[in-house]
Amino acid sequence: MSGIRREEVVVMLGAIERAWKRGDLKGLCSFYAWDASFLSSSRWARGRKFILGRYQTLFPDPMNMGRLSFKLLEFSRWGTSNSQRASAIVTWQLEQVSAKTEGFSLLVLKKTSKLGKVRICQDASV
Repeated sequence: MSGIRREEVVVMLGAIERAWKRGDLKGLCSFYAWDASFLSSSRWARGRKFILGRYQTLFPDPMNMGRLSFKLLEFSRWGTSNSQRASAIVTWQLEQVSAKTEGFSLLVLKKTSKLGKVRICQDASV
């Protein structure tokens, strides 16, 4: 299996944006590893189930979630070109009817051995 590539991260971020647009929080959370950690300025959650619950609490109406967009600022593969681990720094912007918020995320990524898909292991978003 090849290592994580920058292009795979860009594709993953685009898929997350599309899931958000559809109001598909389960689809969005499918990009997190089962044991992923999520850290924000006010909360820490561990495990895909708990991350999903956090999103469902913050965004109870899937039809009014707004538009989420990402821009990949930095991509760093850990070790060799075949490494299955990497980190990414992204900016995010959420445009809703009532507000526009933006921030940064540091993502720790791994490529799964079974399907070769990139998953988020840790997400620190502020």
